Amino acid sequence: VSVEITDLRQPELRYDYSKIPEKDIYLYWTMRTADIPEVSGIVKHLKQAYPKAVHWGGGNHVDRCPDDSTAIFDTVFHGTAEELLISAIDDYRNHNLNKVYNSNVPFPFMNYSFSRRDFLPVPSIVNTEQFAQYGDILSTGMYCSRGCSFKCNFCV
Repeated sequence: VSVEITDLRQPELRYDYSKIPEKDIYLYWTMRTADIPEVSGIVKHLKQAYPKAVHWGGGNHVDRCPDDSTAIFDTVFHGTAEELLISAIDDYRNHNLNKVYNSNVPFPFMNYSFSRRDFLPVPSIVNTEQFAQYGDILSTGMYCSRGCSFKCNFCV
């Protein structure tokens, strides 16, 4: 499987989705519900531009808002998705892709290495844009866990 990561926070791609190359599968991971309107717009644009492509979604919004998510994405992943992605790729190759993949298994941290970030440009990790309304503050976003054991909806 060949994988390409496209960081849509890059200024030249931020709102010019025509520069996103055609692929067979697009995978979106949404940490915040506040990002869904933009992500939904990207999906809509890419579905029109590349009608044969499929769009997969996962993350907090997908977990907490399944009906909304299945209306946006062709396939959604609930729970820990690393192992589900392997199954979905096999299903895609066999023309047997499911609409929903569910996992209730805790993430097996010991089976995976730490994420590498050394290949990312520094502004993609740390920049002054995230809290620009407070001045020129160098900051970054941080996702502290693989999920929460509580079922609160306010933080999504």
